[in-house]
Amino acid sequence: MWEDVDSVKQGSDERDVIMTFSKTNADWASVLTAIYPYWAVDTPEHFNTAWAKGPYAADGKTYVSGGPYIVKSFDANGGVLTFEKNPKWWGDEGKLDTIVFKTVSRDGVAQAYGNKELDAFNLNGSADNLKTANSRSDSKIERSLGTTQRQITLNGTSDVFKDQDVRQAFAQAINRKVLAQAILSPVKSPGDVLNNLTYLPGQEGYQDDVSSVYGYSTDKAKSKLEDAGWKVGSDGYATKGGKELDVRFVIPSDNPNSANVAQLVQQQTKLAGFKVTIDTVPSDDFFTKYITTDGRDFDATYFAWQGTPFPISSLKSIYYPADAGQNYTGVTDDSLGAAWDKANGELDPDARIKDAQAIDKKIVAVAGTIPLFAEPYAWGVRKDLVNYGPAQFQQSSVKWQDVGYSK
Repeated sequence: MWEDVDSVKQGSDERDVIMTFSKTNADWASVLTAIYPYWAVDTPEHFNTAWAKGPYAADGKTYVSGGPYIVKSFDANGGVLTFEKNPKWWGDEGKLDTIVFKTVSRDGVAQAYGNKELDAFNLNGSADNLKTANSRSDSKIERSLGTTQRQITLNGTSDVFKDQDVRQAFAQAINRKVLAQAILSPVKSPGDVLNNLTYLPGQEGYQDDVSSVYGYSTDKAKSKLEDAGWKVGSDGYATKGGKELDVRFVIPSDNPNSANVAQLVQQQTKLAGFKVTIDTVPSDDFFTKYITTDGRDFDATYFAWQGTPFPISSLKSIYYPADAGQNYTGVTDDSLGAAWDKANGELDPDARIKDAQAIDKKIVAVAGTIPLFAEPYAWGVRKDLVNYGPAQFQQSSVKWQDVGYSK
């Protein structure tokens, strides 16, 4: 998106900015979702190192922040960030004197909430977290549609998944409804499957583009494998040219949900002839050594993408081109480049949705990404806390001046 920005100039005053794009771009507003000081991004060195030790200005001492609240103190060792009211803020005054963010491990966040060290936390699909949240007398459970798209990514450059038909067969062999329920039912969230890779439920344009391509059917998955030259042996596993259809499913350690999904996929796809071997790797290495676009040290894996209010333009680097920075599948449909150019240049919202739906059908057919479910948010929230909690796209733009406690 930024490559399309032709110029940025000051308008009538220091708060008025005029941006000129080199071509029509329907999602032009998406470039304004993250604004950084010039000194932090003027050189590659500053971009990579400026905030390595905290949110400091170039002097290494002055905190950089803006809005109704600004940074008061930053404890890197303790993992605590404290904000105070911004005396230069020109909008409505904040309700709170200070706002404190505390870093807590995944395993310890529920107990921290139970101990009243936190006022809100995401249950993250854990029945134990739900129980702990309900143990507080001043707690309530709040829910909303979510932006977290849980999915299975297949490495289309690996020997086992280089054939699109095999990828589609693997997708057909997975009962996505069972996977969704396994992760969502512990926190009493609805276990609905996600049938679109572009839009999330709740967004205009969402429709079922997935079921017709690889809706759950062990028989159809097995038949598709056989049509691709694989033969299911007496042991239940498919072979071709003397090689077994062995899928290496890489997951991070210390993540029960990932382990649960991998085990269910292992059980389900076996019925169609796939042998799934689960490889649990250190969490710190997961996205640095295994799930990368340069090495792709996996056949299949499970993680999440985050949906945005700008789904069309933001998805391009995930699915096109094959060597794009976020395309972990390594495969694509070559016609997608022109399709995205058309959609991003279309200002009529109805026509653009049709363009996006055409894109979605293409990326579904590639079968590099298998959508599972859009995880609804379920949070434990202190009862008197208002204007903060689970929300779909609003969560990324909380109006902190409105956050406070009811009397």
